[in-house]
Amino acid sequence: MTQRLFYTPSELADVLRLSGETIRRRLRTGETKGVRIGDTWRVPRTEVLELIGPDTLDALDAQLDQQNAQ
Repeated sequence: MTQRLFYTPSELADVLRLSGETIRRRLRTGETKGVRIGDTWRVPRTEVLELIGPDTLDALDAQLDQQNAQ
């Protein structure tokens, strides 16, 4: 299983059942920590771990690995 260092707002939104725009708003306001690279945001693994916990993070990684394999 791949342990990603960063996640996109869309990946995080899917697991939290929020919209991507909600995650981006939280990033803009500083409510959620993230890194802006050009026009895109990335959320560090440590922040995602705090938001969803280790078990859910492992499940997210497995789901993303499966999607990338297809």
